[in-house]
Amino acid sequence: MHYAYYMYVSKTISLREEACERLRAARRYPGESFSAVVLRAAWPETTTTGKAFLDRCKQRNGGRRSC
Repeated sequence: MHYAYYMYVSKTISLREEACERLRAARRYPGESFSAVVLRAAWPETTTTGKAFLDRCKQRNGGRRSC
């Protein structure tokens, strides 16, 4: 006979109430775990820094700083 044992590690995190409500709203069914919701989420591969954003704004606006 073969037995499979699974061990799950959990972490306790603190979230603002708004974040908890967004997680609850993103559930596909009432018993879906927050972990499943987070793992299903799409995260951008890269991010834009504030400096890069302002540089693009300047390029688009002819050197002016306003976006």
